[in-house]
Amino acid sequence: MKRCQNCGNILEDDARFCENCGAQISQMKSMNHINNDSMVQKESKAVKSGKGLGISIGVLGAAIVFMLVIAVITNINNRGSKDYLNDDYKQLQENIKNSSVKFSEENNRKYEELAEQMKDIDSCDEDKVKKDIKELNNVIAKLKQYNSKVDDYSEQIKEYNKSVKENKLIDECDSYKSDSENALNNLKDKIKSNDIDELEECLKKLKSETEKYSKGKDNFIIWKKYKNDMKQIDETAKGKKISGYDKVSKKNKAAKIALLNFKEAIKDDTDKSIKKMKEKAESSIKKYKKVVNETEAEKTIVYKYKYVPSVRDDYDSYGSEFIAYDSRNYVMDVNEIEDWLSRQGATPREIACWFTLAINEISARYGGSFSTNSLQTYFNYRTWYSNYGYDPNDISGAFTSVEKANFDNFGRKRNEYCEMLGISSSAKEYSYDEFAMMLSLYAY
Repeated sequence: MKRCQNCGNILEDDARFCENCGAQISQMKSMNHINNDSMVQKESKAVKSGKGLGISIGVLGAAIVFMLVIAVITNINNRGSKDYLNDDYKQLQENIKNSSVKFSEENNRKYEELAEQMKDIDSCDEDKVKKDIKELNNVIAKLKQYNSKVDDYSEQIKEYNKSVKENKLIDECDSYKSDSENALNNLKDKIKSNDIDELEECLKKLKSETEKYSKGKDNFIIWKKYKNDMKQIDETAKGKKISGYDKVSKKNKAAKIALLNFKEAIKDDTDKSIKKMKEKAESSIKKYKKVVNETEAEKTIVYKYKYVPSVRDDYDSYGSEFIAYDSRNYVMDVNEIEDWLSRQGATPREIACWFTLAINEISARYGGSFSTNSLQTYFNYRTWYSNYGYDPNDISGAFTSVEKANFDNFGRKRNEYCEMLGISSSAKEYSYDEFAMMLSLYAY
């Protein structure tokens, strides 16, 4: 059955117009259809309502499960979140053991407090523990680094002190030594107090002082060499009795002033001045030596002995035939000669032979005659030599002061080697070939 939508009149199912109001029925729905639609709508709403409830329950359940899982994980993490501190603390202990570093009182107290906190890791202040471990590790690393520097500079200073002592420059280098050692001790004190902020400045100071020590020491060694050269030239001038000559005296004075200025420049530690004064000293000493060599010396003839003519009148032209050319002109440094011979590869026996030959060469210049055949044969082959038949023991009275000093010094060095080798100090120990080899390989 239908119902008119316009007036509500009940109509037949096949009616096309309402008998009551005349409205067209094609636009209306039947009661069944309306009821059906209503039923469908109600069912649809019910279904939708049921589905929504199901979805809400499902989402809620999933959320609850997710929250439970998070809670479990969080609980697990919370229960072991500080365990890593144990590893960091053990590493700190290992670093302390391997570094041999000593904590100051303050850092030691911090370490003891840290140890107490680590006894109950779950209740410790995690941030403070992390901070303390980091700071103490940093202290260890720094102190270990600077301890290494202390060792390095200690060795350097020891080497410099040794060199200074060997070269007899203790007074000249005393301030360098003192300043370097004070800087080293200051750095040690800062390490002991764990004063990290001051370490770098102390190290810079130590580096600066040791560099000054090194440079000053090296320059004073050169100065000492020049001073020894001066001494030898002075002795030569005295031996030739020409120290009072005007031109010799002037060059001597100039050389001494230049040497003094070089020493003062080293003390002032000005590189440009040091270089200039060094060159001036070297030049002045060379000029002094040249004047002494060129000056005609007054000769005192003892008894009847004098140089053979070739030695007296043309000594320089025979320079290559003398084993110790300068023994006539300078007091020679036997230790320097010994070192030179060693560097040339001479054996102890050859060094003993060299000094034996050098001693007799002084007598040969006066025409001495030798009882040892190998020695006499050797000098017979020297073009400058003349055999006057004089006893070498008598000739020694005619030696100049320079020759006498060299004769004595050569003798002492020869005796040292002969005693060490367990052989006689006599020239008979050596053959002609050994003497000839000395001149061929080791003419000084």
